[in-house]
Amino acid sequence: MFVTVLPLGIYLPSGVTIKTEKGTLIAMTLQACTQQGCIATTKLSAKQIKAIKSENEMTITFSADKSTPITVSVSLNGISAGLKEIN
Repeated sequence: MFVTVLPLGIYLPSGVTIKTEKGTLIAMTLQACTQQGCIATTKLSAKQIKAIKSENEMTITFSADKSTPITVSVSLNGISAGLKEIN
């Protein structure tokens, strides 16, 4: 399960997506918004995990309003070692 916490005030109907460097696109489901932020989750398939482990960076995209996407780059340095530890 991949979980991210986004800032409050996002435009919920636009949803949240993850995109790897090589173009793997993963949709996330917004679960709830708390005082700490909005929580989005997705269950990753083995193929998606393999794609994430083989890359250096991914982006998370969400919107502040109907027409303003926000894209945040996330380093994947250490992701392979981290996933190995939890398996």
